[in-house]
Amino acid sequence: MGDIYESGDWYRAPLWYDIVFDCDTRCEADFLESIRVTHGLSQGRRVLEPACGTGRILIELAARGWNCAGFDSEPAMVEFAGLRAQQEHVQDRLVVWEDRMEAFALKEKSGYDLAFTLLSTFKYLTEEKQVSAFFAQIYEALAPGGVFVLGTHLTDYTQEKIEHERWVGERDGVRVVCNTRTWPADSTTRLEAMRNRLQVTQDGEHAARMETLWNVRSYDVEELQRTIENASGFELVATYDFDYDLTKPLPNWENTDTVVLVLRKASC
Repeated sequence: MGDIYESGDWYRAPLWYDIVFDCDTRCEADFLESIRVTHGLSQGRRVLEPACGTGRILIELAARGWNCAGFDSEPAMVEFAGLRAQQEHVQDRLVVWEDRMEAFALKEKSGYDLAFTLLSTFKYLTEEKQVSAFFAQIYEALAPGGVFVLGTHLTDYTQEKIEHERWVGERDGVRVVCNTRTWPADSTTRLEAMRNRLQVTQDGEHAARMETLWNVRSYDVEELQRTIENASGFELVATYDFDYDLTKPLPNWENTDTVVLVLRKASC
C-alpha cells in the first residue's frame, strides 16, 4: 500500500517551504546583486519582490544592505517573513505585507531600482488581463532605468511525459523531501496541472505528508516573447537560465527549458 498524503496547501506551511528552497538563496542573491553591475543598474539599493513567499531572498539582500519590500497573497508566508526578518535582525530594512501580484498597492513611494520574481512565480497569473496588469504595475514601481528580473519555466507542447523535480532540505532536525510533478500542458487553455508532495520528518520520525494540487499558465518560447513585447515600457537586455551564471547569457531561448529575463524600464 502506498504512502497516504493529506490534502493541503504547502504555501500555508512556510517553514517547510523555506527549508526546501533556502539552499539556493545565496546564489540567487549573488545573481541579483551582480545584475546591477553587469547591466548598468542604478546605484540605488531599493528592491521589490512580488509574491515573496517566506522572504528568504529579500532577507538575504537586506543583510547585504539593500532596502527591501515584498508582498504575498498568503498571510502565513507574510507572517513568517516578518518573524524571520526579526530573527536575522534586518527588520529595519524589510517591509512585507499581504497583497496580490495583479493588483498590489505599494507601502512606500515607487522608485525601486530592482524588482524580481523567480521560480516561475509569474506563471500563477493564469489570465491575460492579470499578466497585463502585473507588468503595468511593475513598470510604475520601478525607478527610471530600473530592472525587472523574471525567471520562469518554458513549456514544450509536444512533451507527452509527466515532468518531475525533487528537492531535499533540512534545518534544526526537520527534513523535508519535496516532489513536484507537472503534467503536459493544454495548448488551448494554456494551463499546466501540477502536484506537490511533501514528506516531513522531525528528528528522524514521521511528521507529515502533504499533497497540493494547482494549475499554472503555460508559456512556450513564442508565447513568452509575445508577452514581453506586449509589456509596454520594457526592453529586454539579457537572458540567462536557472544556473544564474552571468558569464553564460543565452543567445536564444530554443535550447533551454528555463529562462531568466533581465528587463529594463525604458526611458520615457
